[in-house]
Amino acid sequence: MVHRCGRILLAGAFLGFLAVAGLDFARTSGAGQSFSKEFLNPTGEPKQFAPGKPFMYAVWHSPKGWHLRVTTSKMERRFGGALHVMGGKFVKVMGHDLEANSPKADHWNVSPNGHTLTFDFKTNKGIDGINFQVSPGSRQILFNLQVDGHYKEDRVFIGHEGHHPHAALFALQAFPGQAFP
Repeated sequence: MVHRCGRILLAGAFLGFLAVAGLDFARTSGAGQSFSKEFLNPTGEPKQFAPGKPFMYAVWHSPKGWHLRVTTSKMERRFGGALHVMGGKFVKVMGHDLEANSPKADHWNVSPNGHTLTFDFKTNKGIDGINFQVSPGSRQILFNLQVDGHYKEDRVFIGHEGHHPHAALFALQAFPGQAFP
């Protein structure tokens, strides 16, 4: 469980990384936004996720690492955001079904220090995503996920049960099963 003081520190760290990443946190979510502190089990692909479903994010952890996927049904949506590793860094990131060298080019980028990953996907009826691993000792991954520039936590499905985060900004254990700092 993250205590109030821990949430304030996490929120401050996340605001800082968003500023460095060039994301306008205050404009898109309000400066008073806090992190979800409920435990969400990210193990296993969300059972609700499938190509062509109404717009959604799927986030899960498997023995191969982390997976983030997006899909839409009828119209193109723009999925964008940032992830930040607390106490570690991204060590391996690979795109999944991303379009490149086209007007709908999808992209992701890891910051030079390896702590922050930003992404921007244009998705229409298919699946786009990334797979990633974080370094040993990483404590948490902070998520800032948007659809068409807005937070839609009810469109984020986490782990096999497909739980939604309780806030637009949320943190998950970097390695499920470890003590949550």
